[in-house]
Amino acid sequence: MGQPNFADAAELTAYTRERQWSLLLGGELKPAAAGRRFDDVSPVTGELIAEVPVADASDVDAAVTAGLHAFPA
Repeated sequence: MGQPNFADAAELTAYTRERQWSLLLGGELKPAAAGRRFDDVSPVTGELIAEVPVADASDVDAAVTAGLHAFPA
């Protein structure tokens, strides 16, 4: 799947707002363990850009563990 092309910033914003964003943990896209999400708002317009997962300590632990397995000492 190639990168989408956008005619303007409004089209890009619409795309990011509609997309279901995930965390990349151990090479897999996953929701945050606690299921919490955060509204990412444009500092310029105040408009919602995207709703993204909020990583907590268990998500960070999973990322660190995946990194340790990917690059063993």
